[in-house]
Amino acid sequence: MTGKQVRIAGWSAAVVLIALPGIAMLFTGEVRWGVGDFVFWGALLVGAGIVLEITVRNKADRTYQLGMGVALASTFLLMWMAAAVGILDGADWLLGGVFVVGLLGTALSGFRAAGMARALTATAVAQGIVGLIAWGTGLTPVPVLKIVVLTAFFVALWLAAALLFRRAAAARPGR
Repeated sequence: MTGKQVRIAGWSAAVVLIALPGIAMLFTGEVRWGVGDFVFWGALLVGAGIVLEITVRNKADRTYQLGMGVALASTFLLMWMAAAVGILDGADWLLGGVFVVGLLGTALSGFRAAGMARALTATAVAQGIVGLIAWGTGLTPVPVLKIVVLTAFFVALWLAAALLFRRAAAARPGR
């Protein structure tokens, strides 16, 4: 597949994902989305797609691209789970701190691989702190095992992305 074909497939998949909840609403009463839900969902998909598009167009190496893909997938999944599912059952606002750390770190890194590695390591630490706060303060009725598993899952994703960026930085110093 050529780069153009991959991009067309990616954007087509985004359109399908945006439409899926609407299609589900035709067949079940369990999915009840409003306009705001579709706007949020679409913004997540389009935002992730634009960042990936820029990453690919800037001719970043495959390790950097994979790191960006893992970071975006982690962000997307965490945002979707927090907003649509409510993973911390009333304490999901705590996850805003994880996003702030990730966005601020990314902005300060200038999208350089070494800086992205540090930013995503800091994001993993923030994720762990949120898990500790949720577990230790009783802000949420979510069972401890669920908090531990979800926290470990996202910390592992952030650290995997950080490792990929670290490898990309080692392969091309200064970028």
